[in-house]
Amino acid sequence: MTSGRSAEMGSVPYALVGCRDRGDGSDLSSVVTIGGTGHTRNDDVKYMLLIYGNADIWESMSEKDFAGLITGDATFRQEIQDSGEFVSVHGLTDATNAKVVRVRDGAPVVTDGPYLESREYLASLFVIDCESMERALELAARYPTAQTQGVEVWPLMSESGMEM
Repeated sequence: MTSGRSAEMGSVPYALVGCRDRGDGSDLSSVVTIGGTGHTRNDDVKYMLLIYGNADIWESMSEKDFAGLITGDATFRQEIQDSGEFVSVHGLTDATNAKVVRVRDGAPVVTDGPYLESREYLASLFVIDCESMERALELAARYPTAQTQGVEVWPLMSESGMEM
């Protein structure tokens, strides 16, 4: 869900996606660059950084602290774009929009998601392209929510399905 707001971050245009509005309970913003992604370096490994949301945490933050989190996200994004390690970022809509499909007796059964019963949910993900797991962990530690909730780091398989 797009908030309709956009701005300039340095010389890179971006849009705020899924912006939290304390009135409707939506989630942490995801800033998505407009007009392309970073370049891919063929000799490095791609990693996925999973950023989790938690409505209780977001709602307990002051406006100033929440604004600092958004600024930290934009700073992180600019850093990995400048270093050439940015591939893409994707923000997910509110968890109440998720669905789960299970096939039972040959027929799909669709239920409301997310799959796991938890206060935390996947809010966004980054795909980065860097030289090592050590570097991916270093970058993950720089993401603002690493201070409060943690950031999962997963090596991605190559397009051929082989582990890199």
